[in-house]
Amino acid sequence: MSIIRSAIGSVASTGFLKLLIEFNFRVIGTDITDNAVGKFITDKFYIVPKAESGNAVIESYNDITKQENAQWIISGPENEVEVLIKNRDQLTAKVFHLPYDTFKVLTDKETLHDSLLKIGIKTPSIFMPNEKKLPGDDFQKWVLKPKKGRGSAGIF
Repeated sequence: MSIIRSAIGSVASTGFLKLLIEFNFRVIGTDITDNAVGKFITDKFYIVPKAESGNAVIESYNDITKQENAQWIISGPENEVEVLIKNRDQLTAKVFHLPYDTFKVLTDKETLHDSLLKIGIKTPSIFMPNEKKLPGDDFQKWVLKPKKGRGSAGIF
């Protein structure tokens, strides 16, 4: 079985690639640059447009799917996952990611917090900037994060 795995530019991605290869998947790697370390261990490598390019990234994955007879796409970056799952009906390969409605909940910290509380799972307190009264006045003990974002981007 052939799988397209995107975002193979980081050293960390090679662990997942090696796992796929170990389980005898044919791995077609993609990245937005030619400097992708994972291209040296995948069966094939393609440069794809950034997720923000809209339909161009969908067309690119469809071309790769056709050329390589790939059955699945496993994406890495959150912005690309979003584009792929929103457009899964336009892709010729299956997208190995959750439904879009679930994605929206998991990628919005406030919505995720509220959803977890509803089912009895405790989470750290969160406060939105528009709330007039915030607990405590010692800002040295706070972590400020954007409502949406990945990794440590936007943390203060």
